[in-house]
Formats: sequence, C-alpha cells, structure tokens
Amino acid sequence: MTVFLLVRHAATDFSNLALAGRTPNLHLSPEGGRQAERLRELLELEPVTAIYSSPLERAVETAKLLAADSNLPVRTDEFLAEIDYGEWTGLSFAELKSDERWQAFNTFRSRARIPGGESAVFVQERMVTGLEHLAWRHPEQVVALVTHLDPIRLAICHYAGIPVDLSLRIAIEPASVSAVAISRQEVVLLGLNRTVGFEKSAAKRAEGKRHQVQLVAP
Repeated sequence: MTVFLLVRHAATDFSNLALAGRTPNLHLSPEGGRQAERLRELLELEPVTAIYSSPLERAVETAKLLAADSNLPVRTDEFLAEIDYGEWTGLSFAELKSDERWQAFNTFRSRARIPGGESAVFVQERMVTGLEHLAWRHPEQVVALVTHLDPIRLAICHYAGIPVDLSLRIAIEPASVSAVAISRQEVVLLGLNRTVGFEKSAAKRAEGKRHQVQLVAP
C-alpha cells in the first residue's frame, strides 16, 4: 500500500481572518514557522520517500522545512493547489458572512459553485485522480503531500465514504497530518488531523491493517 501523509500547510497572517485561496506571495507567519518545525518532529518516525507540495508559497515553505533534515527534493504539483475561490479570494470572513452564495456553498457543497472559481466536487476529483496517480508512481512507499484545508477534507470524504455536503464536519488544523493508505484492493484511513506525535508510524499501522485483512479473508 502507498501511505499518503496529507499535511495542511502551517499558519499565515491570513489564517482565520480572510479567505486566502490562491492569493500569491502569502508566506508563513512566525507562528507558522514554529508550527512547521513541530511538524517535522511529528513526522520523525515516518520513512518518507517523496515530498510533494501545492505550488502556493505557504505550502512550499512548509514542505521545505519538512524536508530540511533529508535529501528529498520538494516537487510541486497543481493537483494539490488550494480551491480556486474566484471572486471570494481575499475577502474577510465578515464580508463573506452576508453573501447568500457563500452560505449556499457551505450548506450544499455538492451542488454550489464558487463565482468565478471551482466546485467542491471538481476539487475532490482532481485530488483523488492525483493521489491515484502517485500511488501508481510510488508503490509501497510513504509520500508526504503538503496542501490545503479543503483539498484534504474532500480527499478524506472520498476515501471515508462521507458525502461532500458533510465535509465541514472534518477539522483539519494548520500543520496537521492526516494519513491514508491506498492500494488497488483497499483503502485504510490511518489518522486524522494529528498535531502530536504518532505512537508508531503510519507505515507500520498500514502494515498492521494489511495483516488483519489477510487474516480474516476467506
């Protein structure tokens, strides 16, 4: 199985204030830098063989801090980019609160579309397509993917069988790790929104799950 560590980038000065979306030149805050350092410690047990990142600066900076103690290059891929929030990009949450379209998007994400941007369903499709491609490229490996809140939530929804409309029930904190193992035969959700150390690596837990499945198979 390929183990994917879905990492949300660390905090910026925009966090919790406005909808950053694909705003360029948005960098980690001092607190974000500290979060990324803790993130590196969080993943010490993981035998990571490849690191991919969203092209946005805040994700790349997080990925580079994550890779600092290894010889692994940080490769960027568009499938990991944040949702394109179109006309809403850069607006404060106070400004968005009175927009009926924003309310509809957060109530019925499987149907609502962002004005001038992407739909949640499309983002989920590009995330799942990208993950399946990397699973083929990195069989039996552990791959770290540094991306954003909603792409992670929507990927988790797909693999956990959760409807897109319920995606807001999933919390994904800055500099957190969620883990999923994928093979041609099965998918195992190994962790969600972890911000403290794993008692054993996701790769070891994936191996344990595989043995359990083999033991109960007819």
